[in-house]
Amino acid sequence: MSAQLKLVHSSSPQKRELPIRGEIHRASQNWRDRNRRLTRRYSCIDNAIGWLTRWMYQNGKVGDMAVIYHSVTGLEIGTIKMTLKGRIIAKYIFEE
Repeated sequence: MSAQLKLVHSSSPQKRELPIRGEIHRASQNWRDRNRRLTRRYSCIDNAIGWLTRWMYQNGKVGDMAVIYHSVTGLEIGTIKMTLKGRIIAKYIFEE
């Protein structure tokens, strides 16, 4: 009688929690694009602001908006918006 043994980890590897979320709302005329939400997860606010601003400059269209919020509490941290002239307007709660 031969028994086959398998290696089992004593503790399962835990995923790192990413509490900051960035959700991109597209302002397209196509209803498929308008209803689709692009959500990204970040470890800190600095990364979220930097990467979402960069995404808006590279891929953003007029009227697109990115909302940064905390995933556990659900509180909004700020918004980044693309204007008609191609400018980025960023408003954050901690600036008030």
